[in-house]
Amino acid sequence: MQNNQRIELYKKVHEHPLFKGISDEKFQQFIEKCQLNAYQKGEKIVYFKNPDEGLLVVLAGRAEVYIESEKGLSVLLEVLLEGQIIGLSH
Repeated sequence: MQNNQRIELYKKVHEHPLFKGISDEKFQQFIEKCQLNAYQKGEKIVYFKNPDEGLLVVLAGRAEVYIESEKGLSVLLEVLLEGQIIGLSH
């Protein structure tokens, strides 16, 4: 990912309603603790390995959230669209 693309995505995060009211200084402190990841269409990720994993903000595209049973069956829990977050109620 190019640097200008990263800057644009960080701007999207800062403009998100959850973070919009914080100062640039506080946002910079926050974003330094974050990771920016890009995923390919159809790519599966295991995001929440423990309750303290944090937030996942969908900046572009969509994400399907599945839960997997002990028997290995996956069930669609929800679909997140651009701008939506998962992790607050986790």
